[in-house]
Amino acid sequence: MLLLLEACGTIGFVMTASEQLDLSIYRMGGALALAGSEQLYGVADPASGLVFTYPPFAAVVSSGLTAIGDEPSRIVMILVSLAAVARVAWLVMDYVPRGSWLGRWNRMTLTSWFVAISLISEPYVSSINFGQVNLVLLWAVIEAALSTRPITASVIGIAAGIKLVPVAFIAMLVMQRRLAHAVWAISWFLASVLVGVLVLPGASWCFWTDAVWNDQRIGGIAYVGNQSLNGALWRLSGPGGSLLLWVAMACVIAVVTARITVRSSLLEGVVAVALASLLLSPVSWTHHWVWISIAVLVAFGRGNGPRSRWALVAAGWAVAQLTWIIWWFPHGGDVEYDGSIGMKLAADVYAVLAIATLLGLATTPRGRLLTDDRPVVEGRRAAP
Repeated sequence: MLLLLEACGTIGFVMTASEQLDLSIYRMGGALALAGSEQLYGVADPASGLVFTYPPFAAVVSSGLTAIGDEPSRIVMILVSLAAVARVAWLVMDYVPRGSWLGRWNRMTLTSWFVAISLISEPYVSSINFGQVNLVLLWAVIEAALSTRPITASVIGIAAGIKLVPVAFIAMLVMQRRLAHAVWAISWFLASVLVGVLVLPGASWCFWTDAVWNDQRIGGIAYVGNQSLNGALWRLSGPGGSLLLWVAMACVIAVVTARITVRSSLLEGVVAVALASLLLSPVSWTHHWVWISIAVLVAFGRGNGPRSRWALVAAGWAVAQLTWIIWWFPHGGDVEYDGSIGMKLAADVYAVLAIATLLGLATTPRGRLLTDDRPVVEGRRAAP
């Protein structure tokens, strides 16, 4: 009943009070793709004033949203996002074994609570409010990365064709020596690039040679909504940030993530790559951080119970996403450069917690709450 009320409330809010600006951008890109226009990266969306920043394949996919109209596309995006959240919850709760303190509840109950709590968290609400595709991409990566069937990794390649960040998960597959998975993912990513070239050759040339390298097209780097390492350093150091410090920290993050990827459970490896990608991307808006809910579960798993030090990390993630704390501080108009170091670090809570989680996963023993040491049944681990 709680989930039904939340779902109805989400649909009602988005349909009546939300402008879903990013969905408007998707639909603009879809309209240009349907028209065969090569101006995909040269015009701004009239509704939001923002430009299309995704690969050409994303515009081709978005043409379906354009074709069905404004209101139907809003409903479709909401329903697909809610379905993605439910599926993700069901998949990750398969990693909670019976006999653990959390395993006292059955999988359906845990799934219901995961969905209910996630749907009031800042990243999930923001993603649905903007009409973003992040929750669908979250499902795609989780579905494929946790499966033993190589062909399912094709979904990661398709996701990377829509937004480039999932390319990092292809690198994860290679590091884990899941080469058949990697081949499927790479093949479908290249196929998505080819589709973009065939449908929009001029726009494809513009994207891969210019737009993809221009981070100024994405938005204000220093805005508090950008919780990447780059954004945090801009706010701490001033305009331009600190390239030397960013490179040094990026190298550490890359090495730590590689270590986690090859030594930890599949779920921990996926979360580590997600957090590292969010940190190292030039811009990671809060609605990109939909991985936080799974990070909470991973943190609890490393701690083996609610009284461990890892429980503090889990609690930090929970508080950060449920209180919307980053928006408590002044933001907009470059006021992010003002204030004390402590206030800036508090406003950078997603980045700070992500770094703490990665360092913790790399340096502490594997927990007993989460496990993937069970036999495989029909391409996925057997239920506990």
